[in-house]
Amino acid sequence: MALPFVAGVAVLVLPDLLLLDRFTPLAQLVALRPYLLVALPVLVLVLLLLARRVRGAVLAAAGVVVVLLVAAGMVAPRTMAVPVPAGGRTLTVAA
Repeated sequence: MALPFVAGVAVLVLPDLLLLDRFTPLAQLVALRPYLLVALPVLVLVLLLLARRVRGAVLAAAGVVVVLLVAAGMVAPRTMAVPVPAGGRTLTVAA
């Protein structure tokens, strides 16, 4: 039961890796990935709390952690500032 759950989480969080970002409901989720990364650790904690009652919850939590690490690896480069390229014009916005 853990595999379909983790596959569903992966489809929602990583649609571009699965080439599903061409379809409209999943394309918007790529922009929401940083917010989904905040929710995934909460989901892992809930799964670990349910581990005594639900069979496979620990396995599902481990799968969600893998999805979390892959998604964090994809978001991390966008959080770092890069130097401005030399020789370009500065952007002027007319208000």
